[in-house]
Amino acid sequence: MQVRPMRPQEAGQCQQLLLLCDSARVPHICDECHTLVLEKNGQIIGVCRYCSCPEYADLTLTALCIATQWQSKGYGSYLLRKALHHMGAYQGCSVFAATSQNNAPAAALLRKLGFAPRTAITTENGQLLDAFLRYTPKQLTSLTVSHQLLAQRIRPGDFVIDATAGLGRDTAYLCRLVGESGKVLAMDIQPSAVDATNRLLAEKKLDSIGKAILADHADLSAYAAPESVDAVVFNFGWLPGADHSLFTTPATSIPALQAALSLLKPGAFLVASIYHGGANGTTERDCLLPWFAALDPARYTVLQCSFLNRQGKDPIVILVQTQ
Repeated sequence: MQVRPMRPQEAGQCQQLLLLCDSARVPHICDECHTLVLEKNGQIIGVCRYCSCPEYADLTLTALCIATQWQSKGYGSYLLRKALHHMGAYQGCSVFAATSQNNAPAAALLRKLGFAPRTAITTENGQLLDAFLRYTPKQLTSLTVSHQLLAQRIRPGDFVIDATAGLGRDTAYLCRLVGESGKVLAMDIQPSAVDATNRLLAEKKLDSIGKAILADHADLSAYAAPESVDAVVFNFGWLPGADHSLFTTPATSIPALQAALSLLKPGAFLVASIYHGGANGTTERDCLLPWFAALDPARYTVLQCSFLNRQGKDPIVILVQTQ
């Protein structure tokens, strides 16, 4: 038994099954719909459909149906639980759902899996629906902190450097922030990281905005003119999700930071995340933090964000803004 995305050739079968359900029609248009199927012994016995509908939540559950002969056997709970995993609901994604007011089993199922009642809504044809919302607060992480700092400061048209491309996720994020009028230059010393970043940018149709090159970030000054860059982003330590035995060291990190500061425009900024405590130990952290602390306060403002009650394991985020 498995829950998986619907295959194109199964669309008709799934639609027939959904027509048998009491699927509440959420008012207004929802985009980017996805359909999951519950397959048992090669047979589709359940269907779940969800869409992007920002008016209500991150995602909206628009239909969930179990074939009649398989109802009241726990398959609805199983399908919805797996669907919530697909949606990212256990990582902080909010999910909205609505049922007709006489659908007590559906309401009970939603409550069972963490949905809380909300104010009833009315469809375009006047039908009153019971509304539910499931929300798990996202845990604040160093990644969310750094992304919030970047989103608050980067503007369309900016020139940004991602000095440690890695898998390209930060590079893609930066491309979205600067938009089509901006530019993102990413670099990494690992050919596989450069390839992965450029591949991701192409997949996301962001390759007209950003590109990754094979280069050492200690040589940053060779790729931009002084005071020409709006922001520089670093991830020091190891690459999350990759080989932790490969990590940056102060021998190149500090020259890279010095070069980055020389490239920043007045009022521009640098964000650095320092990963520590793994295979690289604390040597780099213990070199970088005093270096940041010693920056001339007449020329730079330095902010340190760290998690005091997490046993010192989380990355430390540093923001440096030029005066």
